[in-house]
Amino acid sequence: MDVMEVVDLETDTVEVPEHVMKSSAEVRHRVRALKKLQLDALQLQVQFYNKVNEMEAEFAKCANAIHAKRAAIVNGQYEPTAEEASLPLLHVLDKDALVEYEREWDNTNPNKGETGVPRFWLNTLMGSATFVDMIQERDEPVLEHLVDISYSVDTSPQAFTLIFKFSPNNGYFTNTEVMKRYETSTALDDKDPFNYEGPYWVSVTSTDINWLPGKDVTKDSTGDLQESFFNFFKVNGRRDQNLPPLAMEELEQDYELGQLICDEIIPRAVLYYTGEVNGDDDSDFECDEEEDTEDEDSNSGDASNEEMDE
Repeated sequence: MDVMEVVDLETDTVEVPEHVMKSSAEVRHRVRALKKLQLDALQLQVQFYNKVNEMEAEFAKCANAIHAKRAAIVNGQYEPTAEEASLPLLHVLDKDALVEYEREWDNTNPNKGETGVPRFWLNTLMGSATFVDMIQERDEPVLEHLVDISYSVDTSPQAFTLIFKFSPNNGYFTNTEVMKRYETSTALDDKDPFNYEGPYWVSVTSTDINWLPGKDVTKDSTGDLQESFFNFFKVNGRRDQNLPPLAMEELEQDYELGQLICDEIIPRAVLYYTGEVNGDDDSDFECDEEEDTEDEDSNSGDASNEEMDE
């Protein structure tokens, strides 16, 4: 499509399709009406996302009732019956093969009187292609004390809150709960309504972690910041057009992490624990890798063909 650049006092230059610049006044009049209809459609999307938010708030209450039962099993407060534990451990293996594997595992891993599911949430997070890269070795002993992750959804103002529960007297910090709240909005941007893509974050706030002396895994021995999963709780801020680009990018990425925990990790925790998550959260990266590999194979094939021609 042919485009032409026109000068705009606010944005310097704007690319405008040539067919628009060459259209008559009566055609442009009708296109302006189409733009008005587009705005009406976007307002309808806003109503849709408002309804979704209300449904998510109701759904969260029901889901958390199930998640509370999960927490009771994980933390050794409830022992499931044979009927409650009747599903196969892994659905990715043939039934007979799984029986054989479990027989071997029973021989090499005899019962030790353990309660619950040790290191459940640490191993669940490690099962995520995103979070396994964030978790450092020094984080693991701390995350062994993570006993539950839950969430809540609010409608006024719209927000979702992640609640990380840790065992008391864990030896690292005094908090038993560390929360992260994402206030969101479904409203159109009055200055730029046509770039609307649905709900977006408005502010991010986190609980301050009260680290015990010498136990802060986000700092090295000299007090300088170092990589750690717990840096996730250091990202706070409010959407502002004056934010530096790097700060805005950090908050955007943090919002995506929050959504991943809320939408994927919490509801499918056991599947991350068992390694059965299909289409895991790093699938975009995997697709890119596959495309790169295909390109390399294609290039290799072309090179081979050239050599054969020679």
